[in-house]
Amino acid sequence: MRDQSPDRRTIQYGASSAEVLDFFPAPSLLSVRIPRPVLAYIHGGYWQELSKDDHSFPADALRRHDFSYVAIGYGLAPAATLDEMVERCRRAILWIAQHCEEFAIDPGAIHVAGSSAGAHLAAMTGMTDWSSFGLAASPIRSLTLLSGVFDLRPLMLTYVNDVVRMTEEAAMRNSPLLLLDTLPRLFPQTLIVYGDNETGEFKRQSVDFFDALTRKGYVARLQEIRGRNHFDLPFDLADESTDCGSISLRHFGSAANRVRNSSVDMDC
Repeated sequence: MRDQSPDRRTIQYGASSAEVLDFFPAPSLLSVRIPRPVLAYIHGGYWQELSKDDHSFPADALRRHDFSYVAIGYGLAPAATLDEMVERCRRAILWIAQHCEEFAIDPGAIHVAGSSAGAHLAAMTGMTDWSSFGLAASPIRSLTLLSGVFDLRPLMLTYVNDVVRMTEEAAMRNSPLLLLDTLPRLFPQTLIVYGDNETGEFKRQSVDFFDALTRKGYVARLQEIRGRNHFDLPFDLADESTDCGSISLRHFGSAANRVRNSSVDMDC
């Protein structure tokens, strides 16, 4: 995908060398600058593996639907702490919101997705106090969370923490599931997806986060995808030939329609 995208731009969105994103413009932007929706994707890898460079492939399916696509780099443990990764992902979304005119992005159609650890980071962007970044409201229209981790405390006793090195305090202040009760702002419309061939903990955390969102009155959808596992879902994202892809595309459209008509019911 990177080789086939000469129009791709690699941009530094923050002060550190790790704060870099790849922008793949929607195909129509090559001929006419009409603002298009964008999907910003935050990769997984237990906060210590992989990079944005490994996650250019969703651009292929997204661009078939005339979306722009952004792959976010945020640095990895142990060089970066969990707090730093969360803050960097927030700055990446802020950069997108502040450059909508320059890159012909529809400011009302900024969608954020992530898988596994990336789903955790995406959920944390949904909990941002955007007023501290100079924004009057959240720039995020919707979240799509694939096989996410929403309560970090169980990971403290696993090999994952050998590299991430989170303290109990860091785990608690960066666990979306533990923060909803004190959230003083609206949470974006959210689609939570997991495969039926996942481990039990990923399933449990997805269900628990969905339950917590709906108890608070937020708009959310939970979907188990048959015949798919933890590593399949990122490849399915926005691919209309797959269950996950077709559901995600309808989710993006439903979120956009809700802006125009608050009575529209989410139909995923």
